[in-house]
Amino acid sequence: MNGDDTAGRDFVFGVDYTRDDNALVTEDGVLEPVVEDLLDFVTMAYLTDRSQHRGQPLTDEWRRSLPVTFCPRLPQLWQSRSINDALIELMSWLTEDDWTINIASGPATSSARQMALPLDRVDREVALFSGGLDATAGTALLLASGQPVLGVAVQTNRAMRGYQASVARSLRASGVGDLRTTSVYLARRNAPAREEASRRTRGLVFLACGWAAAQAAGQQRFLVFENGVGAINLPYTRAQGGCMTSRAVHPKTLRLASRLFSTIGNQDFTIVNPHLHETKGEMCARLPVSARAAVGSSQSCDNSAAGRSALDRRCGRCASCLLRRLSLHAAGRLSWDPAPYLADGAGDGELSRVPEMLWQAARLDRALDGRDTIDLSLEFPELAEVDIEDLSVESVRRLYRTYVEQWRRYPHPRVRAFLPVGQMAA
Repeated sequence: MNGDDTAGRDFVFGVDYTRDDNALVTEDGVLEPVVEDLLDFVTMAYLTDRSQHRGQPLTDEWRRSLPVTFCPRLPQLWQSRSINDALIELMSWLTEDDWTINIASGPATSSARQMALPLDRVDREVALFSGGLDATAGTALLLASGQPVLGVAVQTNRAMRGYQASVARSLRASGVGDLRTTSVYLARRNAPAREEASRRTRGLVFLACGWAAAQAAGQQRFLVFENGVGAINLPYTRAQGGCMTSRAVHPKTLRLASRLFSTIGNQDFTIVNPHLHETKGEMCARLPVSARAAVGSSQSCDNSAAGRSALDRRCGRCASCLLRRLSLHAAGRLSWDPAPYLADGAGDGELSRVPEMLWQAARLDRALDGRDTIDLSLEFPELAEVDIEDLSVESVRRLYRTYVEQWRRYPHPRVRAFLPVGQMAA
């Protein structure tokens, strides 16, 4: 749906929103009907997710019944049992809700198209480009390898637009590689003061935009850049479970989404995360010096990225800030992160996630002492959702052992209470 009030329908079933997806059109100036249908669907799913509040976590009230109604251009396609089942399976995994899909009759969104993907004769890898540290590092590494890249940015608030553009400028200014970027903007207008905060379908919007860009570029895959610890995203405490931690780029999510896109497009399609076997620190350690400015421009703070605080004042207390600092320390590149953190001046405070994250690291440390995966799987049963074809048992153990040792070496006063130096692995 285009954000221009004069073009097509600007609201669907009572929800007022804007979506600027002109950058995804083909060289002919159109979006393929199947692509536009998918974008309409994921938009409605995302807005429905935002609009319906959850109950208490780890209770029956956490799970919701969510209907999605939309008017597709290709109704017979979307009434297909295989597509319906693939959509429901993916969304249920992402959000742990009971979804139903209603195909309504009526005019589908129709709007003039003027912009297009910045395509050329160069064979580019299509990759999601969030502006976070992982996406910045993954893009920089790919550019340094000589591979031209088309970065697809998705923005759900104005703050994201600013730091994504800043990272792209820094990467281009480095003079390394050939980067082109494009962006899609999606936001709810006149949103109520209180909405559901979890918004687990946001990842579905990003993946759908990646597929749309790949289709327009004539590619049968796109890349996501996320370290393995972040992609699997184990719960920090026993009070967390299921989709209380995001599954946006979990290996199972990428498998289910790849299957969905293959079915919709009627050809094999794959989403690839080339850094699933690495920690964020290992990704940062491999970065060329030319990526320094881009790393400094990247954004990790949960509050800043959501537009809740200034971009130049990261909180230093959220899990994303802490993982950023841990990883740059492990890579020996803390000096690449010049922006201040509020926690450095005001202290960690009660809002800091340090104790939770260190408790998780301590649990991993104890479980990894065994010679097999029994202890690790019992301590973190969520690992059963990681297919051995995506990450072998040995790779899982190496990934988390590396992560624990990065925490053990991190100079925070609370680390020693959870990870004594005497237990450091060789």
